Amino acid sequence: MMRRLTLLLLLMVGLVATASAWSIQKFRNADATGGYNFVLYTPSQAESDTLPQPLIIFLHGASLSGNDLDRVERYGPIDAVHKGLDIPAYVLAPQCSGGWKPERVLQTLEWVEDHYRIDSTRVYVIGMSMGGYGTLDFAASYPHLIAAAMGICGGVNKPIDPLATLPLWILHGTADRPVPISCSERIVNRIRAINKGERLIFTRLPGINHGQPARLFYRHEMYEWLLEHSLTDPGRPVNRRYILNNSSIQNAYRDLPGHGRDVR
Repeated sequence: MMRRLTLLLLLMVGLVATASAWSIQKFRNADATGGYNFVLYTPSQAESDTLPQPLIIFLHGASLSGNDLDRVERYGPIDAVHKGLDIPAYVLAPQCSGGWKPERVLQTLEWVEDHYRIDSTRVYVIGMSMGGYGTLDFAASYPHLIAAAMGICGGVNKPIDPLATLPLWILHGTADRPVPISCSERIVNRIRAINKGERLIFTRLPGINHGQPARLFYRHEMYEWLLEHSLTDPGRPVNRRYILNNSSIQNAYRDLPGHGRDVR
């Protein structure tokens, strides 16, 4: 009898743990209006908390493009979760082929908002390289929807001026050859001319090449900085308390269980 009770207790504990665990799902052709296929990370608290949860959009670089959603997990926040990083927000990671289109990112976001409990005042977008371009193009197209954005070693194809209206962090390596730092400097200079960069953080990464900043996706500071912002913040100030720099890249896996392993 005692053994049966023990087994029953273990089963109940297992069910509770499973119910409270985070999940990662792949969605193909979910949005008939023209959105992207995507991977969605659901944080553990989303199942137990009755409040809507924040959402982070991750736009990948060219190396993850295609029709195989497994590629989207090779680096970035989804891979960081696999490596043990706790991200207390939904992560929407769409996949494109041939460059990002802001309207398709929006359609994908709207589908997720229709089917999950998303806090629409706390939607964020991050990306590097081609994803850095996609991030800034999306934020420039829909600045009223984005609580904060972080563009890494990218640029912008859209008009720059709307980017001055939201909290924005731009990071770029000085040794980046595929996308030279001048692509970010052009954006920074324009924003500073508009409002002295009151909502902008610009971090030059001395000696850092094009690929090394991918390690920043494994730093908890990136996500904590994003989540500090909301569309409801009076004046929408940028939070300057966090630091991401060369040391963050060098110690990218310090807080991961077993220190993680290198970016694939």
